[in-house]
Amino acid sequence: AYYLVAAAICVVGVVGSPLHDAIASDLHDTFDAHLDAGEDINAIGDGGKTPLMKAVVMGKTFAVKRLLARGANATIGDKDGYTLCHAAGLHGHADIMELLVKHGLPCESEQHTDGHTPLHRAIWGREAGHTETVRVLLNNGADAHQAYPSGKKPLNTYIHNQETFKVLMNHTMGLTKLERKQRARHREEAEEEERFQAELVKDTEL
Repeated sequence: AYYLVAAAICVVGVVGSPLHDAIASDLHDTFDAHLDAGEDINAIGDGGKTPLMKAVVMGKTFAVKRLLARGANATIGDKDGYTLCHAAGLHGHADIMELLVKHGLPCESEQHTDGHTPLHRAIWGREAGHTETVRVLLNNGADAHQAYPSGKKPLNTYIHNQETFKVLMNHTMGLTKLERKQRARHREEAEEEERFQAELVKDTEL
């Protein structure tokens, strides 16, 4: 599944508008010049990608920041319907995923028509960047138990990246401990309330 999607959300060559070319070539000084000259910030280049999608796929953090700041439409996906969040997850660009989340995109839960989420795509990856992307998503509310279309949950399947496996396990165990503490506190509060009510009854009987 990883390789099929990776082929779909592939890194295309230096093609498209001058802005696409500037992103691919890291010509940071020319971004504003192209936009000030009237170039469409959301122009679709070869491969069906906007400049922003191209920047996300290629891991061009500076370009992503600049394009978002200049008002690029962050809701436009590619020709196959993959969004910015899915592209960042698949390619393991944790810093860009953080930017997208802060920009207000629902990266923690967004589901593609194939039934997968950005978290699933990041879990598939074998690089350190994929592990950090998983961490970013979990820290921003992604459910570690998001089921695959098959119904299986990530921790019930084989995860190639052992560091990612550790992050998922630690996150899940951390939540479990927190839930236990919360339940214990609620139980103590309920018992305290019962004692208080019992004392009130005694006082009224006197």
